Formats: sequence, structure tokens, C-alpha cells
Amino acid sequence: MAELIFRTSKSWTVARFRSATLSNSHMIERASDELTQRIATLPLRARVLIDFQGVEFVSSQVISLLLNAHKNVSEKAGTLKLCHVSPKIREALHITGLLDQFTIVKSESAVLGRPERAKARVSATELG
Repeated sequence: MAELIFRTSKSWTVARFRSATLSNSHMIERASDELTQRIATLPLRARVLIDFQGVEFVSSQVISLLLNAHKNVSEKAGTLKLCHVSPKIREALHITGLLDQFTIVKSESAVLGRPERAKARVSATELG
């Protein structure tokens, strides 16, 4: 089973974890492999957003996943951002001295913008 859900939006590749708990070493290894493989298929100047929405707990092994993703995106002269980073994840990055290595934004919309809404078009005949 895939550990990450990927989608593309406005030239960003968004990766979201399927699980609220990232502590199983095999699961984290699979997620890391999936992310590495996806980044390898991206063009130069790739833009990747890792979304932690719904993730409540992470093991220290997730730090390795993030460092690997950062390295792989950097090799493509790309951009990596994290969003929905909980205080616990932020603290883990701070304790390891890596907090400044990552760009953390509040949500996807901070990177991708607001979802476009269908614009209502009203004709002159509808107005009466």
C-alpha cells in the first residue's frame, strides 16, 4: 500500500501522508522510497510541498525522510516546502537543529493560492 498520496497543482507536486502516526520504520522507509522515486521523475526546478495535515505523531526517522527529500529536490535546483507542520514536528526539527533548513508554511493555500471558484456569468436577459 502506498504511504503517500501525490497530486499536482499549479506546478507543485503535493505529497500527503495517509497515516496520522508516522512511527513504523517500514512504513517510513516505504514513504521515503515513494517520495524519492517521485522526485526523481520531476523536472529541474521541481517544486514539492510535503503536507503533514492530519499527522499527529512522527518518529525521528521522519527527519531522515525530510533530509533526503531536501537533498533530492536541491539537486534539481528545486523548492521544497512543508505545510500543516504540528508543534511536535516543529519541535523535532528545532531539537535536531534543522528547523532553519526547511521552509514551513501554514497550509497548502499559502503556496498554491486559494482554489479557483467558478465565476458566475450572468447575461443581460437573466438580469431582466
